[in-house]
Amino acid sequence: MFPHRKKQPPKTSYRLLLAAAGTALLLSLLIPGTSPAQQGADPPELRLDPIVVTATRTPRRLSTVGDSIESFSKETIELIIPGDLNDVFRTATGIIVEQSGSRGASTSFRIRGSEDNFVSVMIDGFKISAPDGGRFDFENLSPEWIGGVEILRGPQSPLYGSDAAAGAVNLLLDVGKHGEPYRFETGARYGSFTTWEEFFKVRGGGEKTGFLATLSRIDTNGRFENDGYYRTVGTIAFDYFPTDRAKIRFLYQANQSRFDATSDN
Repeated sequence: MFPHRKKQPPKTSYRLLLAAAGTALLLSLLIPGTSPAQQGADPPELRLDPIVVTATRTPRRLSTVGDSIESFSKETIELIIPGDLNDVFRTATGIIVEQSGSRGASTSFRIRGSEDNFVSVMIDGFKISAPDGGRFDFENLSPEWIGGVEILRGPQSPLYGSDAAAGAVNLLLDVGKHGEPYRFETGARYGSFTTWEEFFKVRGGGEKTGFLATLSRIDTNGRFENDGYYRTVGTIAFDYFPTDRAKIRFLYQANQSRFDATSDN
């Protein structure tokens, strides 16, 4: 048998330390603003009501529009990190994007299950889809020149013609505003199937002008044999503001894309 040893009470310094720690913890829970988690918390995010123009052809706050419209800002598009503009459409509500093959293959764009030739497509309100209701080629659109997208769901024939029987898509150019300093952006990505993507972008403005220039290139071998795809897109946009309520725009885009049947995986 081991000899019985009497327990020694803890030293007074330990008791004082434990009491101080308990008091500090109690105060941090009871007194607002003393918690470290609260001290480092970010202020609440302020969400503004976006302005849309596609629903009524006039600037309106999104919350005051009765039509079903979805708006993608430039920041939202950048978070999606799209390789093609189709990647943005796939995240929209009520939109069906069907691609017949790998990258660059024929792509149908349907709003609420309608035919793909019943969608009016515009750039800053100027129609670029065929007036007779032909299918628009979404598969070769690059995203670097886009500053926002507005998708209007439902029949809009009174506003945009018979080809808007299912809805309308408005692509907003990322043109610099007058007086805005010039900014340069460049980037490159590498992915599966030996895919390379590069882009260069400059935008800004003068006293009465706004400017945008982009150049992008995609090279990929594709998922299967003889499935390579290449695309080069160059965009130049120039705005001139003779008055506060008038704007003259020059827009030019060159889009060259092709499949390469000699690519290897």
